[in-house]
Amino acid sequence: MTEPSATSPGAILRRCREYHDLSLEEAEESTKIGANYLLALEEDQVSQFSSLAYLKGFLRIYATYLGLNPDDMIRLFEKLYAPAARGAARVPARPVSATRYPARNSRSRNLSCPLSSWS
Repeated sequence: MTEPSATSPGAILRRCREYHDLSLEEAEESTKIGANYLLALEEDQVSQFSSLAYLKGFLRIYATYLGLNPDDMIRLFEKLYAPAARGAARVPARPVSATRYPARNSRSRNLSCPLSSWS
């Protein structure tokens, strides 16, 4: 495994989670994303995801949970890793209902990270 750079999406996610003193298990419980996928996001392990859609979806959910702007995180990911991510296995997509889902649970947190203090 390679160490993610300080400004990679994974490093930002990990620092934000640690800033809020959250464990991977707490994040897994709140986001309903497996800890193995959260760890893969934090370590910028693009190959762990079966498709780019899963990776971006999990990145969006996790960033939102941590109080980060999900669009900014996806743009940063695309800037750094889009060519590598295109090599991920493609899985045919299933139709998704257009229904909006309610908040995940009552223990959802409204978090934010002071990005300006990171250097």
